[in-house]
Order: sequence, then C-alpha cells, then structure tokens
Amino acid sequence: MGFSTSLYDVPVTEGLFTVEVDPGAGVFTGPPRWLEIRTINAMLGGNPVILAPRQSLTPTPYSIWAGSAEAVPPGAISTEMLASSAITADKIAPGAVSQLGTPDGLVPGAVQVTNDRRMGIDTASPAATLHVGGGVPVLLPEVLFVARDGDPSYSRLGGPSAVASSGSLLAVNSVNENAATLVNLSNPSAPDAVGRTANGVGGFSDLSSPVDLALEGSLLAVAAQGSHAVTLATVSDPAVPVLRAVLKNGVGGFDYLFNPRSVVLGGNLLAVAAGSAVTLVDVSNPSSPVLRSVLRNGFDGYNDLAEPRDLALSGGLLAVASKPDDAVTLVNVSNPSSPQLLATMRDGDPGFRNLNGAEVVLISGSTLFIAAGVDRAITLVDISSPANPSPIATIDLTPLVGPEVAGVSGLAVSGNLLAVSLPFLNTVALNDFGDPAKPVLKGQWRNGFHEVNTLHEPVGMLFLGSDLVVAGYRSDAFSILRPVERPASMAVDHFVGMGTTAPMGPPCMLCETSW
Repeated sequence: MGFSTSLYDVPVTEGLFTVEVDPGAGVFTGPPRWLEIRTINAMLGGNPVILAPRQSLTPTPYSIWAGSAEAVPPGAISTEMLASSAITADKIAPGAVSQLGTPDGLVPGAVQVTNDRRMGIDTASPAATLHVGGGVPVLLPEVLFVARDGDPSYSRLGGPSAVASSGSLLAVNSVNENAATLVNLSNPSAPDAVGRTANGVGGFSDLSSPVDLALEGSLLAVAAQGSHAVTLATVSDPAVPVLRAVLKNGVGGFDYLFNPRSVVLGGNLLAVAAGSAVTLVDVSNPSSPVLRSVLRNGFDGYNDLAEPRDLALSGGLLAVASKPDDAVTLVNVSNPSSPQLLATMRDGDPGFRNLNGAEVVLISGSTLFIAAGVDRAITLVDISSPANPSPIATIDLTPLVGPEVAGVSGLAVSGNLLAVSLPFLNTVALNDFGDPAKPVLKGQWRNGFHEVNTLHEPVGMLFLGSDLVVAGYRSDAFSILRPVERPASMAVDHFVGMGTTAPMGPPCMLCETSW
C-alpha cells in the first residue's frame, strides 16, 4: 500500500538510523499497518536486504488520519457509530431543534415550540403557553343538584351512605342522624324533599344507624345496625311514610339479623345480609312479613357466606359478596322457601384471580360486576348461565388508587357505563364496557374539581337514566351529576409541574382541555 520511498546516504550509528517517510494519503484508515524496510550497503552493492520482522506502526501516525476527519462526507457516521451520550446539549446550536416527530416518522411536527415560547402538542399553531389539540372523549360531571345537611328541607343528611329509587322517588339514608329522607325527582335539577322517616318519630323506633335501604314500588326497607333490625314502611304518600313492620333480631323467628349490612327488594322478596347469614322474607303483605328461609354460612353447602357485605338481586338470582371469604355466591331464590345454590366464585379459582376482598356486587342484564377492594379490581362475569359463571374481563383500579389504597364502596350501571366509588380517594371513576372484554376508563371525578364538592368519601350511588346520584358520606350531602362528553388533552400518572419545580395538583388519568 502507499508509495515506496528510496533514501540514499543514510547515516548509520551502531545499527540505528532515522528517516522520514510519507506513504501518501488513504493509507491510515483504521486497520493495522506494518512498515517493510530494505537496506543496501552503498560501498559493497548487491541486492537489498529485507529487515525482519516488519515494523508495526504505533498509534502516533494515526494523527494523519485524524487530520482528515473534517472532510467526513455527509452520512458517513451512522447512529450505531456514535457512543452513548456522545452528543450533549452544549453541542446543539440554539434553535436547531424546535419540533419533535412521532417515532414512526408519520407525524413530523407532533410537538412544536414557537419563538414566543409557546408549545403546541398535536397542533402546529399553539395559541397559549401550552396548547394541546385533539384528544379522546372523556366524561366530565355537570352538577345538576346538590343537597347538604342543613339546607332547607334537608335537615337530616348527616353521613349518607346509601341511595335507592323507584320511579321518581329517591330515598337517602342518614347514618349519623338515624333517618331516611324521601325526595321527589320529577325534575332532577330541582328535586323536592317530600318526606322522612326518623328514629323516634311517627312510631319509627328501630332506625338507629341505618346503613342501607331498598325501595321497590311503594315499599321502603331500612337496615339499621344499631337496632339490629329491618324496618318496612310504605311510601305511597312520601310525605307521610307508614310503618308496616319491624324485623328485629331475636324476635318472631328472625334470629339472624344481628348487625345487618345490606338489604335488597325484588318483587315480593326481601333479602337481608347480617351476621354470617342471608335471610329471605316474603313481603307480599308488608304488614305481615313471612320468614321463608335462611342461608347460613357452614350449612347446606353455603360455605362462603362469612359476614356478607353486599347483595344483588335480579329476577330470581341472588348474588352475595363475602369479603372475609373473598368469594361471591350465586343462589336461585325463585322459590325463597327452597333456595338453590348455583355457584360460588372464589379468589384463586380458574379465571377468578381478583376477588380478594370482594365487597360490592351488581347485576346488570347477564353481567355480574364484582368489586374487590384488596385486589383493587372490578371483575365482569357472564352469568347468562348462572350455574356456570364465566369471567369476561377485569378492570384494574391500581392506576387510580395506587398500590396501597384499597376499598370500593359502590357500583352503578347505566347502559354501557359503569360508575365506581372510591371513598379513600374521594373519587368516582367511570368506565365504558361497551366491549366487555376491553373496558375503557372514561372519567375520573374527584372531590374539589369541576365544581363538585360533595364527593368526600363517596359511598352509595345509582343512575337515574344517564344522571348519577352520589351520596358523599363525609360531605353530609348527596349530588346529582350528569356525565358530559369532552375531549381529553392529557393523561397523567404522577404530579406534573409546568413553570414550577414543586407541582401541587393531584395526578389524573384523564384531564380535559379547559383548566
């Protein structure tokens, strides 16, 4: 390679000599190089003698190659040739980067920065310091009505935990004030409080700490833990509720009503979850209720009814959630005198991996919803064949509640929309299950945002058409909220600061465009 160089009359001292050679350009390109030397004794003549071995060239001559680096042609250095962190911020000229594209290169200017310090995301012409365009639709709350304890006609709303409705009549309990308020919802923007049942008033004497209630037609059932009783009243005229009967623990054969937690009404059937049992009662004549049967934990195959937390009743199908047993039991109660155990879903059973702390159940059509607080999940189950329930999908609540916070206090369904109350976060989450196998988070309503200030520990909920009624236990109030669709601009998992190193706002999964 290179040129051969001949030098004459080179002085030699004790076998050593020094010369300068120039092999020419393009020789030192990176691979190893050796120098071959031939010598001739000028006085003796003869053929050249090749010195062996050839001389390995040390790195010093590579400075010759380095000198040509400024002439590197465009594209000669690939991404793979660059060392990690080789290009730092001080090597990028100001203004050299003013937009970012998507990784696939299909959208070259997904993020834009203008000379007047405006940033646009999904918009080429930002109109504000931060302008986010596009976005998927989300649901925001429009406040239709709020009733607080102490408002005119709402003097006993302290600690509401349950709501129930029938037609245009709404019933709201008050755990702290031992009462239940009846509200006319003919106009959901201006409901009227029309009546009340209160402990110690009008013959009602067993309403101490009413924790749940049910309303079917004109029949109201109120479960009171402090009284260990369920009170039945007719509200044909809600201004004058009429006491019909009291089912009291230890009285008249009702021996399993200690500490009632949940009540449901369906047709002529009343079901009460209390202690470690579920009591089935015929209320076709509410003035003379008839005990039909008792489902007791540990008897007749019912081995997962320890401290049942919640009940759901649809037609002749009863679902019972047991938090201690991490299980939900399905029972055919078409004949309440002879109920039939259909199936039990336990945490860890095939397909049921998120029932740890099962505490709320809801039936909508052929779908059963199970909320498990410990697992922070909602499981959707196909119960079209209730003897063979089949899991459909699981909604993971961890992105909303975090890895440690647990607890779901209520579920409500309207069409394809599922509302989930998260009391520890003062939040109601809305999920679209139009595709049951792939539920989608559509809204996250937090207390103190969007002019909603009555979601401090939301508990009981129900839909009235598309409007959601929510009882805020520590807000001492209930509210009627209408989901309104808006484009979302941002999805955030953690605190985000813009123009500040100490962001104060809470994180959100979905944020709307107007702040």
